[in-house]
Order: sequence, then C-alpha cells, then structure tokens
Amino acid sequence: MKTKSRKSRNNYSQLGVVDLFGEVPVTWDEIYEWCEVVGRISRNSPRIEIYIKGWDIVGKIRAAKLSGYHEAILNRKTEVRI
Repeated sequence: MKTKSRKSRNNYSQLGVVDLFGEVPVTWDEIYEWCEVVGRISRNSPRIEIYIKGWDIVGKIRAAKLSGYHEAILNRKTEVRI
C-alpha cells in the first residue's frame, strides 16, 4: 500500500493561514474591512448583517486567504459610489 509523502500533501499550515485546529481564522476587523473595500458598505450600515450572511463573507475571506489573494483584494483601488 502506497502512502503520499508529506511533501505532496496540501499543508496549509505552512502558509501561516490556519490555526491550531486547521481552520482559517477570520476576525471582525477583517470582515468589516472586506465589506468596506469589496462591498463598499460601511460598518455602520443597517445592511451590513444581511450582506455578511447573504454573500458568505467569512467563506470568501477564508477562500481568499487560502488562495493567497486576500491582501491583493483588499489593496485594490475602487471608486466610491455616492
């Protein structure tokens, strides 16, 4: 029986984006920053809770961290709509 070597496995802990339990941690500050940059919604908006749950913002942040694009997404320039 063949087993995969440790080098061939996806080891996200080497990327530094997972915690002790193998989860990608997401803070409220990251959620609010994502909403402001990507969704252009202020943290004081009455729509923010609906936006966070409806668009699975936590899942999107986790996916962006795992793919390595989290910082690039947050650093992109966006026009603010009035």
